[in-house]
Amino acid sequence: MSLEARVHVERGDFVLDVALTVGNGEVVAVLGPNGAGKTTLLRTIAGLLPLTSGQVVLGGTTLDDPAGGVRCGPNERGIGVVFQDYRLFPHLSAADNVAFGPRSAGVPRAAARRQAQDWLARVGLAGLGDRKPAELSGGQAQRVALARALILTPALLLLDEPLAALDASTRAEVRGELRRLLDDFRGPAVFVTHDALDAMTLATRVVILEAGRVVQQGAPHEIAQRPATSYVAQLVGLSLLRGVADAGVLLLADGTRVTTADTALNGAALAVVRPSSVVVATEAPSHSSVRNSWQRAVSGLQPLGDRVRVSFAGPPAVVADITNAAVAEMRLGVGDVVWVSVKATDITTYPDTSGPTIGAQM
Repeated sequence: MSLEARVHVERGDFVLDVALTVGNGEVVAVLGPNGAGKTTLLRTIAGLLPLTSGQVVLGGTTLDDPAGGVRCGPNERGIGVVFQDYRLFPHLSAADNVAFGPRSAGVPRAAARRQAQDWLARVGLAGLGDRKPAELSGGQAQRVALARALILTPALLLLDEPLAALDASTRAEVRGELRRLLDDFRGPAVFVTHDALDAMTLATRVVILEAGRVVQQGAPHEIAQRPATSYVAQLVGLSLLRGVADAGVLLLADGTRVTTADTALNGAALAVVRPSSVVVATEAPSHSSVRNSWQRAVSGLQPLGDRVRVSFAGPPAVVADITNAAVAEMRLGVGDVVWVSVKATDITTYPDTSGPTIGAQM
């Protein structure tokens, strides 16, 4: 029961043009900045928005094909949808919310209630079936929404920011529950998220959208190790540099030269730098192994628990994670000029396959 979607949607000045294939039992996370088209993609597959052109085919059945005059309604697609705001019926109990699908399909009330109670138990809500949505916590409401989507054994499961409305502690708990449910689900599943951790822990494949186009896709570990755009790099906590490589030197578009340990890579290239590898000091480094060092002004200080992320004015676009003690010792503040250093061996490079590099030449 695979999903084959060729989605082309035009809404004013925005164009979404995405080809998406999801196999049986595969869980695909769709990430991207605001306005990238993530929710538009999901709503189009669900039948809530019309295609401008293209096709949506599920298990060999065409659900949407403007050229062929085919358009199945949302209730005809056999798709389970979990919305970000849950959309539970406020006047119905949790059990009746979950039983709504079977009742709509003609299942007698008593049998539908039994199925609903069974599903509530499966999502950890045994004994809460009589509560109204207003009497449930955010995590409990999310589980009711999941049970309601899964009770009819949908051919495809779509989830729009399924954990976004939860607080941090509840989010971790529900994430674990969602992972178990997705592992048990036999059909294709697609979920939209802004959270890299959700994608890395729940998905078997990650698709990155930017400005209505797929800019990168692959297994979570591949995305984390080799981001293709600055957005993806920031998402996984890395700094991304783009330029032209030649014999171990990466020339950026602004003329900055970055020495790397990869002398074999030539041509358009990307380089990633981990913030923990960037050294910040008030004096120039004296060690000969430090091949990259620049004097830069501090442009920002962001607390990250026991560490501080330091950003700098001017290229290269790297950030550093340093301890609170180091910030205090250097009495670091915005506008202070410091030395920023990175060893060549701490820079990972790989070919840039996204197209021509922005005019840098050796």
